[in-house]
Amino acid sequence: MPKQVLRVGWPTLDDIQNLAELFERSNWTQMRFKMGGVDVLLTNDSDRPSLGHSVVRVLSTTDTPAQIPAGLSAIRAPNVATFYGSSAVGAASYVVEGDEVDVNTEVCRIEVLGTSTVLRAGVKGVVREICMADGELAEFNVPLILVEPAAA
Repeated sequence: MPKQVLRVGWPTLDDIQNLAELFERSNWTQMRFKMGGVDVLLTNDSDRPSLGHSVVRVLSTTDTPAQIPAGLSAIRAPNVATFYGSSAVGAASYVVEGDEVDVNTEVCRIEVLGTSTVLRAGVKGVVREICMADGELAEFNVPLILVEPAAA
């Protein structure tokens, strides 16, 4: 079996082909793969026996991060992680919509493999939107919180 290599970044056509080949060798009937803006569905379609192989469908792709409304700054996920709006279950939220923040205000926490990191606003302004729910998985570079920057 060839050595498996984990790459960080957008999946290439070769990556998707490799997944399809692995899927073909498995006994699975369906597999869905999501990364960034790519959503791939692999399935052994029993309703189409004449195909004789797995069907690969790219459900959606986006190569650019989510668009941010004009006049707002995004605090983005620095990596794939679980989003938390408070320091612990039952604790008060770091920030809520309408709160004023400065560059060093702690605004949320992300967790990867049991390690938590607190994110700071990085901008002075007013929180306009919390884009994620507690416990939601944030993909790399997605907006977590939108801030309307203060006038200079």
